[in-house]
Amino acid sequence: MILSLRHRFVFIENPKAGSSSLREALLPFADLHTDQPPSARHQTWLETQSRQADVLSRARAAGVRLFKFGVIREPVDWALSWHAFTYPDMDFLGWWESPLRFRFTDLTCRNQTSMFVGYDGCPAMDLLIPFERLGEAAPVLSRRLGLDIRVPHRNAGEHPKAELDDETKRRIRRTLQDDAWLHEYACINWEVTEGDMA
Repeated sequence: MILSLRHRFVFIENPKAGSSSLREALLPFADLHTDQPPSARHQTWLETQSRQADVLSRARAAGVRLFKFGVIREPVDWALSWHAFTYPDMDFLGWWESPLRFRFTDLTCRNQTSMFVGYDGCPAMDLLIPFERLGEAAPVLSRRLGLDIRVPHRNAGEHPKAELDDETKRRIRRTLQDDAWLHEYACINWEVTEGDMA
């Protein structure tokens, strides 16, 4: 999580979705950021509201509205990235069925959607960047935040991914159906966002 009161933003770091790239770009503008352990760095928006309640309360009292954003990845690709990063030598389906799924040290993720929802269970972000459009994020964020954002590409291609058949992919999307819907919404909204910039 990276928060800036000066520049009025909160970045929620969804694991295995390009967060390292955006973190590097945003850290120079941060007033507050969490690094370690992974559960602190990748805290959800609900956790941020609880852990940073005093900071967020002061921002509201000062009339500061924070621009909230994150990155969401297509759910099959997200699952493959988790598997390749954490247990690449384990059979994918064995990993998928095990308690090890979406776990890394002290971090356990249920899905991507849980990173971004508010107390009402609805997505609370002002912008969700589709992972596959991350390379186009710099000008959008620069305009929204009034900053010169330069997004490097990090952690690409480090871990070979498993090959999955179509039925396994459908199974993943059924399990992560909220993520599938939210990713589709983010893609549609991104086209509108880019159209507004044209």
